[in-house]
Amino acid sequence: SPLDQYIVSNPDYFFGRSPENGLINPDNLTILYSHMKCAAFELPFEDDEKFGVDTTQEILSYMEEARLLRHVGNRWHWMSDVFPADEISLRSAANENFIIIDISEPHHRVVGETDRFSAPMLLHEEAIYIHEGQQYQVEKLDFDDKKAYIRKVDVDYYTDANLAVELKVIDVFREEKGSGISRNWGEVMVTALVTMFKKIKLHTHENIGAGPVNLPEMEMHTTSYWVSLPEKLPGVETRSEMQNGLIGLSNVLANCAPIYLMCDPHDIRVVYQVKSTFTQNPTLYIYDSLPGGVGFSEKLYQLHTELFSTARQMVTHCSCEAGCPSCVGPLNEFSGDKNPKETTLQLVDAILREAGKDKM
Repeated sequence: SPLDQYIVSNPDYFFGRSPENGLINPDNLTILYSHMKCAAFELPFEDDEKFGVDTTQEILSYMEEARLLRHVGNRWHWMSDVFPADEISLRSAANENFIIIDISEPHHRVVGETDRFSAPMLLHEEAIYIHEGQQYQVEKLDFDDKKAYIRKVDVDYYTDANLAVELKVIDVFREEKGSGISRNWGEVMVTALVTMFKKIKLHTHENIGAGPVNLPEMEMHTTSYWVSLPEKLPGVETRSEMQNGLIGLSNVLANCAPIYLMCDPHDIRVVYQVKSTFTQNPTLYIYDSLPGGVGFSEKLYQLHTELFSTARQMVTHCSCEAGCPSCVGPLNEFSGDKNPKETTLQLVDAILREAGKDKM
């Protein structure tokens, strides 16, 4: 993968820093709610007690309505016969997880789970799912029962789902404006629909087939970091050139952002809008693909200059002439005659100049 290639080509990154950079947002309502259930199971809450936030008592009242707690005197007592820790996944914040079931043998077994927002991307029918190095193909995704049925296969390709995303900004938490280029972090509403999937050949990354996906649309409130650009930049004069630059920059950011987050590439998503309905300008969004956000986009907002410096390094150090899956993406994703690597670099350089950092 491009991420593996970067780490191998930059050993100082691996050996020169702490390997631990895990992120979590303790104020994420889903995470907070789960923590409070476990805390209430261990010890009753007092009426005036806070659990890190001012809304503690409101959450406790909600738990009472859900018949998890009982309010007696000035205390909230656990009343459910459920052990709350059993219902909490260490891999996902969301509660509505999909169970992945291996049906290769007569005795079926559960091999994993994923959250409901990732399921359409990873577990649509005919998707290739990898568990402990073994390839599986998804035979059926039962959306109502939240179960995916997989069977062992041995194929020379992987699958990549195409996600149509509509993104709407709800609130801006932080903002830094420049002369034409700005960066922001805030809350967004993401509406996503998986429309199709591609079969990508291992090693060569050739597209060797495709198929439709018929699954319901998904909505999610999360957090996002976004960078807004002017409509024209030096060397990027037309809408087509701007779109090519945004495509290339989206691909390289998707490849390099996980380096700083200790996350799976699927835990974040990068989308672009040639004319954003919010900024009215070309805009790149990087959002947490988990409900409420867990801190990924906020971290990237803070690492703005370092992130784009790494993106530039990925493009310039790649040996291809005009684009490949290891940098800006394969040539068939672009239109026109202009070299997409050059267009992408013109956007990156403009962003770095705005940030006050010279080219590397």
